[in-house]
Amino acid sequence: MAPSTPLRAGPIGEIVALGQSVWFDNIRRGLLSSGEFERMVREDGLSGVTSNPSIFEKAIVGSSDYDEALAEVRNATAADGEPPEPKSVYEGLAIDDLRRAADSLRPIYDETVAGDGYVSMEVAPDLAHDTSGTVAEAQRLWATVARQNLMIKVPATEEGIPAIRQLLRGGINVHITRLSSTVVY
Repeated sequence: MAPSTPLRAGPIGEIVALGQSVWFDNIRRGLLSSGEFERMVREDGLSGVTSNPSIFEKAIVGSSDYDEALAEVRNATAADGEPPEPKSVYEGLAIDDLRRAADSLRPIYDETVAGDGYVSMEVAPDLAHDTSGTVAEAQRLWATVARQNLMIKVPATEEGIPAIRQLLRGGINVHITRLSSTVVY
């Protein structure tokens, strides 16, 4: 569904006018803090954003956007002597950004009656063959991010399919992903 505000002319505006949702396969704190992400939603018709650890790694390593937050982690580590788990550092940074993106996209989510306006975050890839682990991780992420317009990415493995069904029955938005293989069939 096209946003109610006029969009800029150009290829993205034309795509949106045809009824296509435009998702951004990138997220970075600088886009959020500068207002550029909100501008993209408002003027360019951006209607969703997907994320994964690789996207966040590029954002963290390739910019100074996270320097202050990482310094806070280092200072906290120096104070108590125990370094945090890398996964918890990543999640803390990612969840902050995803909440901000979800808040920026919430008007689209509301306007389209939950048809669009989502942010997407994946369960850990090592859970791809663990149904109960996938369900537990997705429920934890859903509760932690605490945004109705979050989608949890779950791989469509043999074990992922029952997890997807269970999560959908539980009211959790699911973004079904595929797995690729180098094996040729």
